[in-house]
Amino acid sequence: MFEHSLPIVFGYSLGFACGDFLNAYAVSRLGAYWSGKYFIFRSIASSVVGQIIFSVIVSLLIYSSQLDGLILARQFLSTICMKIIIISIFAYPSYILVLIIRNVEKLDVQEYVGNKNAALF
Repeated sequence: MFEHSLPIVFGYSLGFACGDFLNAYAVSRLGAYWSGKYFIFRSIASSVVGQIIFSVIVSLLIYSSQLDGLILARQFLSTICMKIIIISIFAYPSYILVLIIRNVEKLDVQEYVGNKNAALF
């Protein structure tokens, strides 16, 4: 009954850890590179990178042994397309929330912008 539980838990855990780490890394590096500007584009780009990595890891570790290559590719592409649409929809409300937090906390973008040379991948 639980014979597939361990690969599923491992696959999702590894995908989540790698995808979220790269998401956080990309958003911070893009923030430093663009001096804290263009939050909408930074959040979309970093979220897409993180979700692609997550989906690749989960697809390879969990579904590659169960699905045909063409079906797996179709599932992967449709999942990524839906994730990009959802990420794009929620990017603007996130931007509004960031603006509100900046105003409430009186944050200056230049306070946390680091070395721009370190932002180059």
